[in-house]
Amino acid sequence: MNVNDSAYRYLIQQLAYTPGFKIWFAEESCGDYLPELVPHREQLLLLTHRVDIYNKACALNIPAHINDATWPTHNHPTTPIINACFIRIAKEKPWVHHLINQARQYLPTGSSLYLAGHKQEGIKTYADKAAKLFNSPQKAQKMGEFYSIHLEQTSTALSELTALSEATALGELTALSDLKVLSESTALSDLKVLNELKALNELLPTDNYPHLRPTLTLHEKTILSKPGIYGWDKIDQGSQLLVEAVLAQNLTAVQHCLDLGCGYGYLTLATAHLPFAQRTCTDNNSAALAACQLNCDNWSINANLILADCAEGITTRFDLILCNPPFHQGFSVENQLTTRFLAAAAQRLQPNGAAFFVVNQFIPLERKACDYFKHCEKILSNGSFKVLRLTK
Repeated sequence: MNVNDSAYRYLIQQLAYTPGFKIWFAEESCGDYLPELVPHREQLLLLTHRVDIYNKACALNIPAHINDATWPTHNHPTTPIINACFIRIAKEKPWVHHLINQARQYLPTGSSLYLAGHKQEGIKTYADKAAKLFNSPQKAQKMGEFYSIHLEQTSTALSELTALSEATALGELTALSDLKVLSESTALSDLKVLNELKALNELLPTDNYPHLRPTLTLHEKTILSKPGIYGWDKIDQGSQLLVEAVLAQNLTAVQHCLDLGCGYGYLTLATAHLPFAQRTCTDNNSAALAACQLNCDNWSINANLILADCAEGITTRFDLILCNPPFHQGFSVENQLTTRFLAAAAQRLQPNGAAFFVVNQFIPLERKACDYFKHCEKILSNGSFKVLRLTK
C-alpha cells in the first residue's frame, strides 16, 4: 500500500479547506487514499472507471459512480452545484486533457480546479495548458516533491456560452472568421464573451477520448478500442503468444472459457472460432469491458461480460481460463496482485481444467503458482514472454 504520495496529500488537504460540493476523478492509485476522504464524504462525489476503487469507496460510504471521465451532471442531472474538481494527474494524457476540458466547460463561475502531480509526470505542462484554457496567468507551484495549480473559473462556463451561441442563432463556431463576423454583432459586442467563444475551439487535444473507434484488425475483422484501456492501440505480444500456445492444446472437452482481465477482448476474439458452449469475459475497467462487449457483439460472439475486480463475485467454474495479467519486467512476484490473479484462477477452475497465464520471461511466476496449483508447466517461450499451463 502506497500512502506516501505528496501530490495526493496536498489534494486531500485542499479538499478539507474547500467549501461546497466537490468531485474527485480517481485514477488507479487512488484506492490507497480513500480512507482519508471519509471525513469529507458528505460533500463529495468520487468518479472512477475502475470497479475496485468503486467498491472500496462504497465500503467506506463515500458516494461514488462508475464513470469513464464523464462530467457527472451528464448522467446524473440531480448532482448538486459543483464548487471544486480535484484531479491527481495520471500517465494517460488523453484522460487528463479530457478532464481539464470538462472542468473548463462545466465548472460554474467562482468554482475551482485543483491539479497536482510530479514533474516527471508532466504536471508543469498540464498546468500551463489548463491555465491558458482558464485564461489565467497562474503557473504550477513547486511544493517540495511535487507541483500543483489552483485555477478559478472567473468567467462563463463554456457550456453556458454554447447555449448562448445557440440561443442567438450563431450555431457552431469553427473558425476565427466566425469571430470576426461576431465582433460586428451588437448582441455579442463584449470582447470577453468573444474570447470565451473562441476558446470553444481551443480545448486540449484528447484523441477523442470518450469514444470507441476502429483501431486494429484481426482475421479481417475490426477491433474497437480507445485511450484509457491498457494497450488500447496494439495487439500485445504476450497475448499473441498465449493464443498460439492455447491453440496447440487439445480443447475438445472445453465447454466454458473465462477471459480473466479481458481488456478490449483480444483473447476472446482470437479464439472466437473455437466451439465453446459458454464464454465469460471480466475486467475491472468499465471502459475496457464496454469495448469488449461491443467487439463481441460485432463479431457475433455470445459472451457473458462481468465488471469485477479480479473475478470477484464470479462463482461459475471454468474448464479453461486465459489470462495476460498486468505484470511487467521488474514486477515483484510477491506483489499482492500476483496472489490475487493466481487465487482467482485457482478458485474458478474446474478440477480437470487448465489455466494459461502469459507473463514476462523474467517474472518467476512459477514460484508463486505452486501455492495454488499442483502442476505448473512452461509450455512456450519466445525469449520475451513465457506461457504457463496451470492445473490442480
